[in-house]
Amino acid sequence: MPTPRAFSPVLWGAIICLPLLACGGDDSPTSPPPPAPSYDISIINGVGFKSDSNQTQNPAVDTVAAGTKVTWIWRNTGTVEHNVHAVGSPTFPGSADLSGGAKFSYTFTTPGTYHYECTRPMHAASGMIGTIVVQ
Repeated sequence: MPTPRAFSPVLWGAIICLPLLACGGDDSPTSPPPPAPSYDISIINGVGFKSDSNQTQNPAVDTVAAGTKVTWIWRNTGTVEHNVHAVGSPTFPGSADLSGGAKFSYTFTTPGTYHYECTRPMHAASGMIGTIVVQ
């Protein structure tokens, strides 16, 4: 049978290491992820689609990173309705016919070139079109 001295290094190792093992990982608070970038596009009577970030209009052209939320904001006044509908492929869900103060958002997750227009009579023919390039 081993002497008590033979257990001494093992016993001391357990006494020292067990409290350290119980501590586990890092207890520092985690920061929430940064918000996804977003872009706004205005819908304005007499103008149509206008990029709030680079001021392009008819077509409004925006280049965004995958994961970006794009929001169309109906800044038009009065009762004239407009909408946002994808044209061609790739596609994204469109909005209803909306007027002043409304908003419609979509988060683009897949790279590609997305074309859109207002499908109200004569609106696209008058230049109410836009493009979102997702990289």
